[in-house]
Amino acid sequence: MALKILGQVAPAGAALLFQTGAAEVSVISSIIACNVDTVSYNFTIHACIVGVAGDATNTIFKGTIPPGESFTAVAGVTLGNLDAIRVYSNAGAINKVIFTAFGDLS
Repeated sequence: MALKILGQVAPAGAALLFQTGAAEVSVISSIIACNVDTVSYNFTIHACIVGVAGDATNTIFKGTIPPGESFTAVAGVTLGNLDAIRVYSNAGAINKVIFTAFGDLS
């Protein structure tokens, strides 16, 4: 299995990081959240079934990233048809916290 970048986003708040296509299965091997700013930010990562928004019931990782630091989640999450990884940061502006998902499609 060759890992690929499946999604990358630098949101000001909540955003879709990756969604599996119709009739596909995806394995998310890791998700990296990188704080490129000079202050700490909170973040949340959600694994959502098709049509569901990110909320407390589907949170898989949550924390604070210090300035210039990264958080790496080694996940091994399998997503089915149209399931998604959604992310949130309280940065309030784009390009402060960058999320990247790595994995494989089948």
